[in-house]
Amino acid sequence: MNKNNGILWLVAALLIGVGFFQQSISSVMFKPTSAVVAPSDDLQERCKKLTEIVRSAKDPDKQTDMKKLVGLYLDLAKLISIDDEDTVIKNTEEIREANRLSGRMSDFNLKNKYEDLGAELNSIVLGYIGEDNAALSPELRQKGVDVFRALAWAINQGL
Repeated sequence: MNKNNGILWLVAALLIGVGFFQQSISSVMFKPTSAVVAPSDDLQERCKKLTEIVRSAKDPDKQTDMKKLVGLYLDLAKLISIDDEDTVIKNTEEIREANRLSGRMSDFNLKNKYEDLGAELNSIVLGYIGEDNAALSPELRQKGVDVFRALAWAINQGL
């Protein structure tokens, strides 16, 4: 075997190795930070349309995009749940705004990619925590946590 064939075999072996490991690397990189758990019956009902939107999406990046979104919503729920010491999110308007800006802040390219996804996400959050701008009581803070966990669950159900 000459030197050029040896280099070609080495490159081929590297490419095959990357192909084998790419799937496992991808699953580690986009693994949600917390377990996705089923929400209350009320939130499950509110999230049915969201699950169907995800399930019917045909984009080739759907698995990656939705796993990132699941992780993001679990992280937002975690932020709100631990937020009573160094308060970042103080009221319901900031919860709604976090939902609206979350995809852009995380540099997701979801705009116009999944029909009705953004509108449905906003509708669920708005419908569950309300339209009024209210300071977060312990009950409203828990509702914020619950709605973001429910969004993560519903998206995960659609995969």
